[in-house]
Amino acid sequence: MKHAPASLIALALALCLIATPACITNSDRENLALKRFSQVTPGIRSDLRREVLRTQANEFLIDTSAIIEVAADTIATQTDDRHARRNALLWKTSAIPAFRNACYRPGPLGALYDAWTLALQMKTLVTTGPAANAFGEHQQIAIDAADQILDDIQRIWTDITPDQQAFDRWEQDYIATFAEQNPITDLGFARTSPVAQFAHLTIAGGNAVDRIQSLEEQVDLLSNQTRNTLNNAHKQVRWETQLILDDLTRQMDLESLGQSTTQLIDSVAATMAIVEDAPELLAEQRALIFEAVGQERDIVLEALNTETSLILEHISRERDEVIVALALERQMILEDISRQRIDTLDRVEDYVQAERAFILEGVDRITETTVTRSAEIIREAIDALLLRMILLTIAILLLIPVVAHAYARVWPRRRS
Repeated sequence: MKHAPASLIALALALCLIATPACITNSDRENLALKRFSQVTPGIRSDLRREVLRTQANEFLIDTSAIIEVAADTIATQTDDRHARRNALLWKTSAIPAFRNACYRPGPLGALYDAWTLALQMKTLVTTGPAANAFGEHQQIAIDAADQILDDIQRIWTDITPDQQAFDRWEQDYIATFAEQNPITDLGFARTSPVAQFAHLTIAGGNAVDRIQSLEEQVDLLSNQTRNTLNNAHKQVRWETQLILDDLTRQMDLESLGQSTTQLIDSVAATMAIVEDAPELLAEQRALIFEAVGQERDIVLEALNTETSLILEHISRERDEVIVALALERQMILEDISRQRIDTLDRVEDYVQAERAFILEGVDRITETTVTRSAEIIREAIDALLLRMILLTIAILLLIPVVAHAYARVWPRRRS
């Protein structure tokens, strides 16, 4: 009888998983991993959600791409320096794909970490790094753009780490240190990514935060990345073509012209191949994702069955322990109530006896006082009565001779 509810619960859980595989998604596990990571990492918010972080990364990429493109176009339009114009073109041609690669990391928190590092590396590059004079008299435009991008990503991380001390620790101990040790050396934006460092931090924090994604998240990420790449493919081709043409105009020898033309043709062909193969690539990636998700689901089902059995066994043991503890507690409570009842009765009896003795003593005092007062009153009344009788007797004794004398004088006259 004890094992029947456990079997029903396990069967219900299995049916739930088979009928609706999304009821326990990897996204939920990743959000739990983010919560555990925030618990062991001071300053990180405990209510982080992958969906919100991914949306922030996508919006940051869109804004950053626009800021870099506008700044580069402004420099190219306002400057007469051919070298500065080429550097502006090279900057947006290389920086935007670098930020795209950073923001489309599989884990959104790791993507934002990489984007923060890249923003600081780019600011160092255009302020004190090798590209500090790349744009001539319009250098401040690039610096302002880099500052704005860094402010945007720091604003996102301020929301992730509201505690100022924790934010400063992340910036100084990790971001600034990595950017200083791994600077970007030119406008080609060849760089070392901090993803390995962030993975080490998350594992050291108690859990790997950015692990396998759910099917929906992987398809959505791949779809967004493909859409963003295709939407900007024409710009990327045009910018790279302009770079090659600029190199052509600066190198007039035939050999360089042939090499540049070959590079142009190869670049255009590669870009067109990517554009043409994008649907097939998406289908292939989708098939791989479905296969990986199927394997992951089997592992999850097996792990869930094991976990369910362990939980039910633990609940059964806990229930028995609770029942025993409740029985002991009930017995102790009854014994304590009995002791308290006996003690209360004894105290009440003592109190009643004391009150009775006090009342009897009071009645005795009142009775004695009343009797004494009554005796005094009676004594006073008897004394007054005796006094009156004595006075009356004295009066009678005094009046008898007078009456006799008067009667003796009057009586003879009446006879005559």
